[in-house]
Amino acid sequence: MKQDTPQAVTTSLTNYLKLNTTVKQQSLTLLKQYQPFIDAISTEIGQKLLADLTDMHAKSLQKITSLDATDNDKIEYKVLTELIKRWSTYINAYENAKKELFNK
Repeated sequence: MKQDTPQAVTTSLTNYLKLNTTVKQQSLTLLKQYQPFIDAISTEIGQKLLADLTDMHAKSLQKITSLDATDNDKIEYKVLTELIKRWSTYINAYENAKKELFNK
């Protein structure tokens, strides 16, 4: 009698990522679930300031989704995600202050 071999557990995140074409698109799709990121990346300064972090986030995401990620890779991914969220908040605060200043 053949025994059933348990299949690797996959999360909806992993399945979702497999459907997308590039790691960068996958990374941006995940980040766009955070509204302040959407607002920040929609600005000229946000695109410039977040460019390096989003590239690093995509590379880190690629490591995480390979399922061979080390604990350090996982920490790096979490840190990059938090930095992007934090910088998005700062960029939005700057943009809002700029609007208030110049709309008076």
